[in-house]
Amino acid sequence: MISTFKRDRVKILFLSMIMALVAMLSWGAMPASAANISTIQCDGIDNAGGGQNTECDVTIVNTLNQATGVMKAEVTTRVCAGAAGAAPTCTTNTVTSADNVTSVDQCNGSTNAGGGTVLCNVNIINNITGTGTTSSATTNQCVEAGEGGGTEPTTNCNPTGLTIGATVTQCNGSGNGGGGTERVKCTVASESTISSTLPVTINQCNGSGNGGGALVICSARILTNIIVPETPTTPTVPETPTVPETPTTPTVPETPTVPETPTTPTVPETPTVPETPTVPETPTVPGTPTVPETPTVPGTPNTPGTPTVPGTPNTPGTPTVPGTPNTPELPKTGIDAMPVAFIGAGAIALGGLALLLNKRRKLAVVSKGTDNS
Repeated sequence: MISTFKRDRVKILFLSMIMALVAMLSWGAMPASAANISTIQCDGIDNAGGGQNTECDVTIVNTLNQATGVMKAEVTTRVCAGAAGAAPTCTTNTVTSADNVTSVDQCNGSTNAGGGTVLCNVNIINNITGTGTTSSATTNQCVEAGEGGGTEPTTNCNPTGLTIGATVTQCNGSGNGGGGTERVKCTVASESTISSTLPVTINQCNGSGNGGGALVICSARILTNIIVPETPTTPTVPETPTVPETPTTPTVPETPTVPETPTTPTVPETPTVPETPTVPETPTVPGTPTVPETPTVPGTPNTPGTPTVPGTPNTPGTPTVPGTPNTPELPKTGIDAMPVAFIGAGAIALGGLALLLNKRRKLAVVSKGTDNS
């Protein structure tokens, strides 16, 4: 049993030397843009006594801009210690680097006193801005692991294989010395990819968990993202349309100067003619009153004998001359009405005088006739 353990130690040492050589060759092949920074933890611990627990995790986010050469890394580590099967005491730490982390080395050559547990995980994310391609990560794991007795299968690894210079090298020469079934469980995520622009490697859980009755569970994942920068699209400038020639504008003859219109003299306002006062109608002058006809003188009757001469008949009185009618007062018309009144009165007086003379003549005639008789 002791000789077998010694042989295992020799194999582990040999494998560790090979892995160190591969890592050195890999670092020498890195491009100048990626700095050679490594994260190393939990190696060669918990070997003094059995039943120890080694639990360590690493999470790395690398950023690289090919155009500018700017790079950085954010590294978070978690380390736990304690007895196997008991709640461990853990410490978590996060640091930022101005360089990319290109390799992780942890949990190698640890917990080899038997009855211990090795629980270690690595998660790396590479974000590369630029151009490039990715390929699947290669694996070298679970070689000469789970040996020394126990119920088969003593290992459960995915994938399995022996690739020199692999991206992930883990769980080789571990979990030996007997123990339970599937005491070595190691995996590499199937989506793991790498790029020659930012190559990384993982080396963990090799030569650990030996001495019999131990448990080794380790996992690795590498995800590489190529981010193609957006090329600003130059907008297409539309062709400038040909501007048609502007037709020549014919010369417009000058407009003759119109002589100024003479100013019309201001016509003075016509003075307002005062209204002519209405002349009242001249009252009608009453006509000359009709002179009554002179009564017919009866003829001389036949003289019968000599009659008694009647007395001289009474001479009829002079007919009363009708009074001069009142001359109506003429309205004042601006013409003196007194002459008109005098003329009218004169006419009436003459008329009356004529009647009187005519009457007297007739009386004279009658008187004469009587005398003749």
